[in-house]
Amino acid sequence: MDLRELPGRLALVGDAHLGADLPGCSSAYRERLLLDMLEWIGSEIDCLVLVGDMLDFGFVWRRVVPRVGQGLLEGLRRVADLGVRVYWVAGNHDQWLDGAYLREWGVVWVLDRLVLPCRWGVLYVEHGDVPLMRGVGDRLVHWLFRNRVLRGVFRGCVHPDVAVWLAGRWSRASRLANSGVSVRVLDRLKNRLVGYAQGVVRRYSGVRLCVFGHIHYGFVERVDGLWVASPGDWLRSFSWLQVYECGTPYLFRWECGLQRRGIDGGSCSSCVDFGESEG
Repeated sequence: MDLRELPGRLALVGDAHLGADLPGCSSAYRERLLLDMLEWIGSEIDCLVLVGDMLDFGFVWRRVVPRVGQGLLEGLRRVADLGVRVYWVAGNHDQWLDGAYLREWGVVWVLDRLVLPCRWGVLYVEHGDVPLMRGVGDRLVHWLFRNRVLRGVFRGCVHPDVAVWLAGRWSRASRLANSGVSVRVLDRLKNRLVGYAQGVVRRYSGVRLCVFGHIHYGFVERVDGLWVASPGDWLRSFSWLQVYECGTPYLFRWECGLQRRGIDGGSCSSCVDFGESEG
């Protein structure tokens, strides 16, 4: 395959949880900032990867179109129209979306993991909830949520208004249970993902960068020649990853007035100066 046909400049963003309104930070506001960011970087990339949980509850009915997420889909269509490949990796909140529906918007749906050859090596992307499962209970819930029969029963027997209400209650309870997590705990979760990534390298040859979401904690780390990174979230941090032609990931934060500010990343002389603000 001609290397020129492979993506080299990528952006990765996740955990926007659109549809969830936070105190002082509505879903509509976060979506507007996200669309501004995508418009800003659209000409700089040839591939965009959504790392899961872009919606607080992502579900597709046969004859009902959810209101939440339509602005995002329209923005993704504009990015795809620029010739950018767009991938949406399923998270634990939006795993019920439909690939055929997303294809209408120029988006490729990835249910489990994305293994993407790039000009600088292989990119591996997974939402991150599966590597961090704590026991049989978590795995049982994961199986129930992925079961096609149960999903069909849910679609046919639960009114969309009720479904969205139930999902909202579950999501709020989950956020409350995980609010106030210390940096020490987040570092422990990060280390588990780094260890998982080292196992990925043994299963998939050529992997140079592993990206995970789910923990809402942005980081960039290099271990034995492997980059492991997380874009953070678009819920409170408004951060994302960009990967340039050299294959080095950089973590940025969107800030009003600054547009883009580097907050973490590797070093590579062929990339932009990481500490320099742009806007």
